[in-house]
Amino acid sequence: MPKKLTFYRIMWYVVFFIWALLMLFWHTNAAAGKVFMMIYTLVILIWGIVIILQIRKHKTNHS
Repeated sequence: MPKKLTFYRIMWYVVFFIWALLMLFWHTNAAAGKVFMMIYTLVILIWGIVIILQIRKHKTNHS
């Protein structure tokens, strides 16, 4: 696996961990906070999907 892809995977795990902590400690009903969390969740999901697709593409190219 290329180093760049490994770096992105590690970064995704870090970002996902921060997201999980925010979800755990999120006790506010502020609309801005909810919008931020929705956007943050979407970014994480898209990032995760891109990483998975890149890994699959890399495996099929080098098998």
